[in-house]
Amino acid sequence: MFAGLWEKWKSKADQTEPIETCCIMTMDANAYSAKIHNRMPVIVEPQHYELWLDPDMHSRGDLENVLQPYHWVEKMQAWPVGKYVSRPDNNDKRCLERVKVG
Repeated sequence: MFAGLWEKWKSKADQTEPIETCCIMTMDANAYSAKIHNRMPVIVEPQHYELWLDPDMHSRGDLENVLQPYHWVEKMQAWPVGKYVSRPDNNDKRCLERVKVG
């Protein structure tokens, strides 16, 4: 699971319609991902799911334990994908298709 933040708020300009926003948190890349990019999504390990999803959790120390570089690099895989994945409207298995580079 990737660590993300979600918020529901109202614009000062339009107080009638709530706006929902979200983001995926990133951090410095681990050894595997650093070959591709200097940042990577924060991967939450299963034993931390409940803690991360608890809206009443405010302990900085506990949350910092969740926000660590993913250390199971042997479980990670990466391959080149096409530009199809870059379009937000595209949300199907073609986003995962390998492409030849070069």
